[in-house]
Amino acid sequence: MFLYRWKIERVEGYQQSNGLQEVLGIVGWELEVRDTEDNSVHYLRSVTNLPEPDSESFVDYLELSEEVILEWVWSVVGRSDMEDLVSQQLEDMRNPPEDKLTTFGMPWLGSCCPDGEGMPEGMPGVPGGNLG
Repeated sequence: MFLYRWKIERVEGYQQSNGLQEVLGIVGWELEVRDTEDNSVHYLRSVTNLPEPDSESFVDYLELSEEVILEWVWSVVGRSDMEDLVSQQLEDMRNPPEDKLTTFGMPWLGSCCPDGEGMPEGMPGVPGGNLG
């Protein structure tokens, strides 16, 4: 089971926009995800572009709260959609589906050969090796 905590990290805006003063345009946020099974903590950080407000729904900058701004972010990114996505990504990291494309390491960057004995002499790219 996962527990979620959303936090606003930064806001950016415009001094004036469509006759309104101090209008938010971009919100930087963090989603903390705690796994209650293994007690691990994971973070997703992102930014969301807010739609331009109309004069009827506008909230004065000095009256804004983190809760209000989070509601605006969730209206764009979808709170439950984002939490479901992050949960699924964590599950997939722990138990990768067999039919999902997975990133592998590059075997030539390994420190030893498949037999665990190290690079044999005479191989290209190894000191004392031949190029060809």
